[in-house]
Amino acid sequence: MNTGLLIIIFSYNRAMQLDCLLRSLSRHLKVEKYKVKVIYHLTGEHIEGYNLLRERYKIDERVEFVERGSKTSFFRDKALLFVKRKKNLARYLKHSYLRRANDNFKRLLESELSASGFEYTMFLTDDGYFFQDVHIPYEVLNEISTNPSQVSYRMYVGHNLTDCPKDLELVNSSLKWNYYDPDLTRHWAYPFSIDATIYNSAAILRIIRPVLYHMPATLEAFVVSYCKSRHFLSIGYSPLESNYVFVCLNRVSDLIGSAYPDILNTEFLNLKFLEGYSIDFEFILPPDSNIIYPQRIILSHTSKPAIVINGERLHSD
Repeated sequence: MNTGLLIIIFSYNRAMQLDCLLRSLSRHLKVEKYKVKVIYHLTGEHIEGYNLLRERYKIDERVEFVERGSKTSFFRDKALLFVKRKKNLARYLKHSYLRRANDNFKRLLESELSASGFEYTMFLTDDGYFFQDVHIPYEVLNEISTNPSQVSYRMYVGHNLTDCPKDLELVNSSLKWNYYDPDLTRHWAYPFSIDATIYNSAAILRIIRPVLYHMPATLEAFVVSYCKSRHFLSIGYSPLESNYVFVCLNRVSDLIGSAYPDILNTEFLNLKFLEGYSIDFEFILPPDSNIIYPQRIILSHTSKPAIVINGERLHSD
């Protein structure tokens, strides 16, 4: 087993934002051995943006792109899950979007986890951004290895968040808590996340395998429910100060309700990406929330003037 880190990024119609995340990851992740697998799907003209991105990263052996496909088998991919867990069948009958789902997201994800050979896994989404260096404490990784079905390390929380509980345990250079503490809420009561949280690879594969899901949103929601029913992933660690945020620019799915506005839609960003622009952000550090509206959005080009957009003004309008 390789003691390195497998990073799985979920992406949909956000090639420019994905590029920004990959650059921030390369700049700030202080891990000797890691591999990035981008699991993506797209619609329409976004294929050109992802083709450009794949071409840009083909010389980086650490980054690999894997497109979701439509080859599925009802018996192999769904029916067996109904037998393993009654909750899967109940959800399948209740939610029409699960019955309409026809791609290989679940099988592809679990295949990547199974074949990786890395001891640790972290999931990310393409609206994420690392804003400062990430040093993962050896002591925490050892705890994850020792108690793999219970321990994880979350990087989008810390003392700088206004809603961070004041009485979390301090262990060396990390915060520690129990996700099932009845006095904790929000991020500190949510034992599984598809954003900037490190797990033991074999353990997280065992946890997600019995659960029916069809996309990142249902992966997170339904696995959280499953963890709570089995009391998995009870122990959380985080840095003292968060180093990862969600950048609120646009929505790509209406499956789970969101109050966040479309500041810059994905079609506009894809067009600018194809024109040779890259995106970056300015915001107050350290952030007091895990979700930020950038003060400024900068679209940079090697031979053209930068496009600078006041993110707060767009949000307020």
